[in-house]
Amino acid sequence: MLYGYFDESGHESPEWVSVAGFVGNKGHWEKFVPQWKAALGQRPTLHINALRWKQDRTRRLLERLGPIPHKCGLIGARGVVRVADFIDLTEAAGDDSLYTGYLLVSA
Repeated sequence: MLYGYFDESGHESPEWVSVAGFVGNKGHWEKFVPQWKAALGQRPTLHINALRWKQDRTRRLLERLGPIPHKCGLIGARGVVRVADFIDLTEAAGDDSLYTGYLLVSA
């Protein structure tokens, strides 16, 4: 069985929405988790939008974290959609919330 972890950006927007993450089997994730936690150090989580991009410690953190998913056998996956273009192509009747960017890019 495959397991995935994904995060989205822009799901509240009628413009571009993206979803990206990694997919792997149980063994890949069991190898990944301890390495990721060790590389995070004292941080409980990582939120890219909270990083201070001009600081050397941010560069060093990303250099530690970046290779870990691939080293553990995880495979990157992503999707991007321009929501406005998709909605223009459909004659959506009823509940417009079914056509949010997150749902479109995840399908």
